[in-house]
Amino acid sequence: MIAAGANVNARDRWGWSALSMCGYGGFVEIAKLLLDHGAEIDNVDVDGDTPELLATNRKHPAVVFLLDEERHKRDAKIREDDPKLTKPRSSSAY
Repeated sequence: MIAAGANVNARDRWGWSALSMCGYGGFVEIAKLLLDHGAEIDNVDVDGDTPELLATNRKHPAVVFLLDEERHKRDAKIREDDPKLTKPRSSSAY
């Protein structure tokens, strides 16, 4: 479906995305595939749960680790793409 152009961030009426379902069910390989295609890590459903929170609550540490690792990669990419974010702050403010 992804190859045919399906939206990896599509949500059902309760706000669950495919990544949310991976967090709930512990589906690591599917979660990786979705993340590789731009799935939103911080999707929030109607109960305020994210995929990571669902994985944590359902005791799926491999999914939690994967999501955390992906968040770090995406944060690093943002810092790499925006040099203003990596400039050291001046200590003269104190």
